[in-house]
Amino acid sequence: MIVLTTPTGNIGSKVLGALASTGQHLRLIVRDSAKLPVDLSDTVEVIQGRTDDPDTLIRAFTGARALFWCQPDTPTAEDYLKTYDAGSRTALEVVEATGVSHIVAISGAGAAPEVPAGAVTGLHLIEKNLSQSQANIRFLRCGTFFSNLLLEWEEIQKNGTFSYPMPGDARIPQVATEDIAGVASRLLLDPTWTGREAVSLLGPSDLSFHEIAAELTRQLGKSIRYQQFPADAYRDLSIQSGLSPSGAQGLVDVYDYVANHYREEPHVDRSLTPTTFAEWLSSQPALAQIPSKLKSFGA
Repeated sequence: MIVLTTPTGNIGSKVLGALASTGQHLRLIVRDSAKLPVDLSDTVEVIQGRTDDPDTLIRAFTGARALFWCQPDTPTAEDYLKTYDAGSRTALEVVEATGVSHIVAISGAGAAPEVPAGAVTGLHLIEKNLSQSQANIRFLRCGTFFSNLLLEWEEIQKNGTFSYPMPGDARIPQVATEDIAGVASRLLLDPTWTGREAVSLLGPSDLSFHEIAAELTRQLGKSIRYQQFPADAYRDLSIQSGLSPSGAQGLVDVYDYVANHYREEPHVDRSLTPTTFAEWLSSQPALAQIPSKLKSFGA
């Protein structure tokens, strides 16, 4: 049996889609079961609960061979990084108690950061904690998701701009979540691999936001520009939007990290994540619709 966390999330939903038709017994941990597909087979078991709740994890992990661990980001938490540490420590305890033998865990690109790096620091805390288990583990060290851009879609449509607190010419790893889910699904289905390794999933090549803007301009047929957002103003706006001060600072830190401190690890197999941004963009059906429909695409 395979346990999936975040089965309605950005990556987890695609892992569920890849595994649902394989006949594997799946057990899903989900906070809101109404968000799941309605056509799930009788080989899919749903446990409604939270991944930071030990009782939920015990119910889910008992009898499982493999686990897809994608720890939800909690930018509203008073202590942002503490939630990464506490959640993965809980998972470690339950993995050890229930004997899960294989874990595929989502992590952040590169080695453990030596500077504050927001979610990337948190994801490497997960690596540190889960590595204390006896399980075989593959940590998927992922670049920035193409799909994060959909959160900016209303601004792109309305004003022809999008902004982050980093230089537009900084080339960083950017990747399709569909490719990440493909690698995760193959690993979850294969019971033969052993040991602990990190697998870098960085997209076919690094990409800048100026290059993203140029491709958006080409495919949308209108001028799209990237504008750098001042870090302090971005943090303040994030707090006004509901993030905690700790979570907002973590968001600013991750952009500073990828722009100025991230270093790619050697010998990365870029063929694992072949989808280019142009291919990903052209594959999104809503992007071909009229602006009024596009406006709700990233909601």
